[in-house]
Amino acid sequence: LCKVSFTINEIKKIIDKTNACLAWGGGLGFVPADDKIIKIESLISIDPEPNLIASILAKKLSVSSKYILIDIPYGKYAKVNKEQGLKLKDKFERIGKKFNLKIKCVLTDGSEPIGNGVGPVLEIRDIISVLKNQTPQDLCKKSIFLAGEIFDLCGKTKKGEGKKLAEKIIVSGKALEKFYEIIEAQGGDRNKINSILTLPKFSQEFKSKKTGTIYEIDNKAINFIARLCGSPSDKKAGIFINYHIGSKVRKNEVIATLYSQSR
Repeated sequence: LCKVSFTINEIKKIIDKTNACLAWGGGLGFVPADDKIIKIESLISIDPEPNLIASILAKKLSVSSKYILIDIPYGKYAKVNKEQGLKLKDKFERIGKKFNLKIKCVLTDGSEPIGNGVGPVLEIRDIISVLKNQTPQDLCKKSIFLAGEIFDLCGKTKKGEGKKLAEKIIVSGKALEKFYEIIEAQGGDRNKINSILTLPKFSQEFKSKKTGTIYEIDNKAINFIARLCGSPSDKKAGIFINYHIGSKVRKNEVIATLYSQSR
């Protein structure tokens, strides 16, 4: 939707204009060794805990972040289970305090993909829908929760009041307007968003073979299939998931649709 790789001076100009910026840190060379490690980890699908902690905190420290909120999704098919998530939270917070960071980790339900889309274009379509105060509800709910936690952490609101402010910002349309403002400050055009976020040429529907209730979704399998479709290198590739855990499904209803640029 817009450029995300900038020099430090360009980022400062955008922030002076909008109070925000959507930037790819890799282009700034703050943590060059980490960028190289991430490329290797991505290729062979590994994510060791020491590297995970160092990677996340190194980026925050390199830009002098004062307030840090870390979301740790847990579940059967997430990176961590609840017990591992609690240990990870403890490590993040202990190490963060050694660097005098105001850091908070929250554990959230990672038993299934959040939202409906998996893949860059499909996910940004979900995001714009949430900013318009529409579906998917699970993504909207989580966004409000995390934004509320940040407001509480920085003292923008009294403890426990942040969620109300976040909800008010979404419902009023201010969040969507700010999103458009940032996109345009970074060289994008709000009027071209729909033409950019089109779906690819090829798709394949998967239908339910029987009537029943969805009781489990394998995140790792979803991730693997999305990659086979070409995501994230191919921005339009991925999976659109129609149902979540607990959903009732009838026989022959479409459960998910796969998208790819090639047959």
